[in-house]
Amino acid sequence: FPNTGNPVYCLGGNQNGFNSGRLQPFYNLQIVPTVTKTMGSHTFRVGYDWRSLRQNEVNEGFKGGQFRFDSTYTRQASNVTGRYGQGVAAFMLGLPTNDSFIEDRSTQSYEVVSHGVFIHDDWRVNAKLSLNLGVRYDYEGGLQESQNRNVRGFDLTTPSPIQAQSQSQFAASPPPGVPLTAAEFAQRVVGGYQYLSDDQSHAWKADTNNIQPRLGFTYSFNQKTVLRGGAGLYVAPFQISGVPGIGNPINQFGYSRHTPAGT
Repeated sequence: FPNTGNPVYCLGGNQNGFNSGRLQPFYNLQIVPTVTKTMGSHTFRVGYDWRSLRQNEVNEGFKGGQFRFDSTYTRQASNVTGRYGQGVAAFMLGLPTNDSFIEDRSTQSYEVVSHGVFIHDDWRVNAKLSLNLGVRYDYEGGLQESQNRNVRGFDLTTPSPIQAQSQSQFAASPPPGVPLTAAEFAQRVVGGYQYLSDDQSHAWKADTNNIQPRLGFTYSFNQKTVLRGGAGLYVAPFQISGVPGIGNPINQFGYSRHTPAGT
């Protein structure tokens, strides 16, 4: 499609259309059995909360490629823009721009399982005062992928397969102004991605300190005036899709390919 200032024409779309053929179902399963018992002026509630948050996705990406054609290789001078038809000319010459690519994505099947227990007491102290006392504990496991197709972290100490070659090339031609010896440089050429496995199937360690106390009260001064108040600590559940300011925890680096196809 033409773009203001520098016409750009694009050949190839996501599954030959805007996300056509993409499947991304979400599932939020929850089981919450609760028992209520009244004993005198106390009403107790005890329960268990099991949750499974799942996301599956089939997204074939741009397997046929996405190729962009503009005036990069057809304009007379580097400062010439806005000449319509140059993208078509580049297409006829078979010269896509450098941001053209072919993409092959992996399928995804993620799940986060959490467990919660809670106890609550509604206590009628007297005819005027009632107290609401409770505490909840949540244990939320780390994100899992059905076939361990996700990055778990980055190891800053693992040896790199290019360490010896990098050390040799650095020693043969040290970059000017770099105050390092070849051995010191080699010590910095380390690190690599960690991936999920059957032994380490969670993308991160579970959060184990989610203790949430709650306190409330109701006080009746008379038939026309009642004072209510309360406070509590709550923990928001994990979100699989990207969290603003945090990013997306789904990282399938190594399981998807993005091949530049430009000239």
